[in-house]
Amino acid sequence: MKRILAVIAAIACAACLFAGCQPADPSAGNEGGGTENPYAQATNLVENGYYYMGDFETQEQCMQLKLTSNFGKTSLNTDKTYVTHGEGSLKMEILGKEETWGKAKPGVTVSCSGAYFQKTDFSDCSAICFDLYNTLDREVNVDLRPYPLGETSFTIWMEPGWNHVEFSTENFFYPHNNEFYDDEINQFSLVFPRGDGVTLSVFYLDNFRAKLK
Repeated sequence: MKRILAVIAAIACAACLFAGCQPADPSAGNEGGGTENPYAQATNLVENGYYYMGDFETQEQCMQLKLTSNFGKTSLNTDKTYVTHGEGSLKMEILGKEETWGKAKPGVTVSCSGAYFQKTDFSDCSAICFDLYNTLDREVNVDLRPYPLGETSFTIWMEPGWNHVEFSTENFFYPHNNEFYDDEINQFSLVFPRGDGVTLSVFYLDNFRAKLK
């Protein structure tokens, strides 16, 4: 009887090993043995002729951003006063203290190859658009920097209140070799003026999108 049980156990183990060696179905999710795709949510939402790169509907989306140069902090805003699309927007509380080692300005970067959006070829788009609310009582200059055109900054003056920006992709021109780079943009940065490191400058960002031609 023990010998029969041993044979049955050996057969069962061999079957398990054989099943474990089978290649996972690439079209299946975790249930099919595949690993979780970190970009599974990158649906490249298209709505009303726009690709949405940053709609800031969840805290997770807000955390995908890269901040530079003592930026301050960002958080999810749900006050509809500062929302132009959906239910949320990005609240930016900027300190931007000048570093002793340089003159870098505080910036926030929206990736074109992150967990919520994957598109680096914008040759089918005519403009980059976003809505920015300036809570200050004065105009401020904000630089739009598409990468790899990192040496090129496009300064946009932001009035108090809402600013609805539509920036033509025809500007994505690299003067060093007289070529357009609208088909290989991997991120966009918004760069703000430096602060004193004490007083917060508050802005709200929403509806970051690319307009289809």
